[in-house]
Amino acid sequence: MQELKSMKAIITGGSSGIGQAIAVAYASEGAEVVISYQKNKAGAEKTIAAIQAFNGKAKAIPADLNKTEDLHNLVQDASKFLGSIDILVNNAGTLTRHDDFLDIPLDAFEKIQSINLKAPFFLTQQVATVMRQQDRGGSIINISSISAKIISPGLTHYECSKAALNMLTKASASALAKYKIRVNAIAPGLIETNINQTQREANPQAWNKRTAKIPLNRAGKPEDITPMAIMLASKKSSWITGSIITIDGGSDVYVPT
Repeated sequence: MQELKSMKAIITGGSSGIGQAIAVAYASEGAEVVISYQKNKAGAEKTIAAIQAFNGKAKAIPADLNKTEDLHNLVQDASKFLGSIDILVNNAGTLTRHDDFLDIPLDAFEKIQSINLKAPFFLTQQVATVMRQQDRGGSIINISSISAKIISPGLTHYECSKAALNMLTKASASALAKYKIRVNAIAPGLIETNINQTQREANPQAWNKRTAKIPLNRAGKPEDITPMAIMLASKKSSWITGSIITIDGGSDVYVPT
């Protein structure tokens, strides 16, 4: 049985990593999917091709999530293609790495907040408005991070954005419950994606040091996130809202020896 049969989903940042994996997984469960991408057109086309390989319906829409106009157009274009919206996954995110807190420039802080927080805020408002008009509820899923509560050198701007995203999840869950719109977040741990590819390749020693702290003895893969993303979008989670669900291989319970 397909868990998301005939549901309509928007997934930001669907050209690689977790977003790509969720898009393909949703389509395999019967959902029709729109993904956004900014620069990685080849990756977006790969996502669509993977979905179309099993006759799924999908479309990729270019959007700069720093621009309010692009965010608005994404929702409008997706609504026209899908006919309605049942699911929003605020997945797109970015980070920059710095040696020290004092080295983080203000423009980096502002860009991180724009993509990781402002875009999900605006899209949640826009999509929730569509869901309210449809009058059948819906599910909004934010992709957060364990960085919302675990400190790492030179990532303060990123950590702040994810901590704020967690609060957005809880506040919007409270505000939208009266419309039967559920809002939850998934907080992944260390996942092998494009966002940390440079570190994996250029500094394997640092990467290995990070993975050594994971009790299940490996970094996660995007596919480790998809089962929870499917459940939170499905009727099986009809009494779950305002939750931040950690998927991190046990990193949250790591105790140094």
